[in-house]
Amino acid sequence: MPKLPRSLKSPKWCLFLPLALLAWSTPIRLCSGQIVDVGTVQEAMRIGEYQKAVEIARSQVEKKTWNEAWPRLLAANYMLQGKYPQALEVYRGSLERFSDSLRLKLLGHKILLANNLDTEARSLLEELTAQIQRNPWRYSTKAELVPLGEFFLLQGEDPKQVLKLCYDQALRSDPKNLEALKAIASMALEKSDTKVAADALEKGLKLSRNDPDLLFLHSEALSNSDPEKSRDALQEALSINPSHIPSLMKQAEVLMDSESYPQSLSVLEQVEAINPNLPELWALRAAIAHLQGAYNDEGTFRSRALVLRKLNPIVDYKIGKHLSLHYRFAEGSQYQQRALAMDSNFHPARTQLAQDLLRLGKEQEGWEMVALARQADPFHVTSYNLQILRGELAKYQTIEAPGLVIRMDATEANVYGAQVVELLQEARETLVNKYKVELQEPIIVELFAKQRDFAVRTFGLPGGEGFLGVCFGNVITANSPAALNVEHNWKSVLWHEFCHVVTLNLTNNRMPRWLSEGISVYEERRHRDNWGEPANPMFIHWLRSGEFEPPSRMSRMFLAPKSPMHLQYAYYVASLVVEFWVEQFGHDGLLSLLSDLRDGLPITDAIARRTGSLEGLDQAFESFAKDRGAKIAPSLDMTPIDQEQRWNTWLDAHPNSYAALHRKLDEQIQQKAWTEAVVTARSLYDSWPTDPTSSSALMKKMIIHREQNETEKVRECLLEIVSLDPHSTPPLERLIALDKESQDWESVANWCKNWLEIQPMRASVLEDLALAGQKTQQPQRVIDSLVALAHLDPLDPAELNFELAVAYDRLGQHPEQALRHCLMALEETPRYEQALKLLLKLSASKAP
Repeated sequence: MPKLPRSLKSPKWCLFLPLALLAWSTPIRLCSGQIVDVGTVQEAMRIGEYQKAVEIARSQVEKKTWNEAWPRLLAANYMLQGKYPQALEVYRGSLERFSDSLRLKLLGHKILLANNLDTEARSLLEELTAQIQRNPWRYSTKAELVPLGEFFLLQGEDPKQVLKLCYDQALRSDPKNLEALKAIASMALEKSDTKVAADALEKGLKLSRNDPDLLFLHSEALSNSDPEKSRDALQEALSINPSHIPSLMKQAEVLMDSESYPQSLSVLEQVEAINPNLPELWALRAAIAHLQGAYNDEGTFRSRALVLRKLNPIVDYKIGKHLSLHYRFAEGSQYQQRALAMDSNFHPARTQLAQDLLRLGKEQEGWEMVALARQADPFHVTSYNLQILRGELAKYQTIEAPGLVIRMDATEANVYGAQVVELLQEARETLVNKYKVELQEPIIVELFAKQRDFAVRTFGLPGGEGFLGVCFGNVITANSPAALNVEHNWKSVLWHEFCHVVTLNLTNNRMPRWLSEGISVYEERRHRDNWGEPANPMFIHWLRSGEFEPPSRMSRMFLAPKSPMHLQYAYYVASLVVEFWVEQFGHDGLLSLLSDLRDGLPITDAIARRTGSLEGLDQAFESFAKDRGAKIAPSLDMTPIDQEQRWNTWLDAHPNSYAALHRKLDEQIQQKAWTEAVVTARSLYDSWPTDPTSSSALMKKMIIHREQNETEKVRECLLEIVSLDPHSTPPLERLIALDKESQDWESVANWCKNWLEIQPMRASVLEDLALAGQKTQQPQRVIDSLVALAHLDPLDPAELNFELAVAYDRLGQHPEQALRHCLMALEETPRYEQALKLLLKLSASKAP
């Protein structure tokens, strides 16, 4: 017999479970006529014909047909339509005849809660416990295993044991049991375990793609990992059942979270036509009203959501969760506290509140809430992940600076923590003064050496591989360079995120994502010309073609982009909107716009207030953006090559095609036709000398010169490349090698510094920087490099400490440090001749 969970070994279950395990082979017996009729109702429910299902089921109930499925299906359909009192009447009317039905009573529990009968609902669960204990054989058949699992979950039993002893056994008896697979997926999603859910749903979808419930769960499981497939699954569910309330509500939530409020409200009208009393419907309307600044409507909608069940924690939980998704963490946390005041055992609110508090920078309260959430619901993946993360963060080093608390991996903090502080202090001084904002300090900045830890801190779950950093307002979380699989300038990331700190503080987090991202990219570019999202050939093509949204609908570009490149393009276009706005209304005009948002105006109203006409602004921006696209490499055609045509055929028809000319150049390089390649490369370069892509004409010019051993021309190309691209180390590596060979040590030092903005933990680069410091007689540069290098397990600690001693001696400001490192060198290698000579010198200079 399977090993029982500790909680299921209590006396109340000791008799039941052995009998249940013996009875799993008991068959279900229903007469064929009833099966057909019940199936007819279930089919009507599957495709959304709820009224038809009601009529069939009601006729059977009125006939007093002996099958508990009829009152259960009738009550379930009344629940779907929001007719909760009618559902209660049917449930109570059927109890005497079907008092032993587990499925009916589990539905009854939901019905009682919907009718504000919480005490009776709790009593029902107690009665069920006693009932199952009295008649274990009755609830041990294959048909009862799934509802039995649902009952155990309501009792707070271990989901893993419920899976093992109920759902897995149901599948063992019938591998095609869709009910069991859906139950597994629902349970897993409730605990944020998307892997278990995905496994169950994969099996279920192989059995059927005609079940809207199954497709909805599939959409939920994919919502974070693959939004596009999630949308497809949702549409598939709605194509089967256009009245499928869970799918419609999910659709409304997705639209709302993308700031498409009118479209979301339109979907909610469809839901209301089906179930006007659905609490989640009114909760979502309340959240939208809050985000639109309609606070009176927010209160009205919340009250409407609580009409039938006064202490329904789901209402405030839903409102708060969606406010937090819009970075309104302060308001979101207040709603979670309301939910917990209604029901202190409502675990989702506690987990959400823990995350809200951590994102607000209220760390002590947040971590205490994580512990409480973990204690209350030890099976929830998010609270488990956060608890593990807390242990990891305890190992981090904390650096405090004016207005800042920075946490980093201890080794990374020792290597480049000072540079992080310097960059953030510069951003703080520059941006705070520019935007005239008073920050709620300290600002917490956490740099994670492991991407998984970043994801858990940021999202609560692993994932989010495409994110470099995230800002919640007063908290920044970011991947350190060590956590990334791609090269990126970490200084630009922190500048970008600190700009979010400024704008989110300035607006009390009341700004759309596109504007916040647009300002951050714009400010990156203002700080350094080669920071910020650059225009690539595809962006230029889209700009010229008018493939972008106007300011009034800019949020759509961030809603489920078709590809990662489309999301990058959204950032770029949003920054153009900011640039356009500043050109039209000045920086003070931007501050005024942000001030209106802080006061609660929706973005469209705030824009209209400053411009007088949304339509006029949209048209003006369209001209601005198209003109920008036309002015970048104006002689080149950025239209992609038709996939059905060869590049040379395309080039004949489009002689200025960027893509086709590059294909031509690639072929010339491959064939080593250098004379022709030089001509093509020069033509492309002259047409677009600032092409920032890794396959630019400039890059290919460099390759041509390298193959022809034209070292000086290679260096000239490399100088241009690094001025355009701050995120790539290969050009820097080549420049370091060339300038070391020519002994241009100042240039070597410069390239090393650029490299360390991308990969600050590279020991060989720190060694080259120290060498450059020695060659240029700059002992402080040597000291800084070697001190960092000392934390990276150097191969020869004795030599490193000796070089440090020499540098401190030459600096002449810290003789005690020179002596200390000299002694450390001798401790490693007692007969180190040069160190012994230096020790004599230092001792002599120290003598009175």
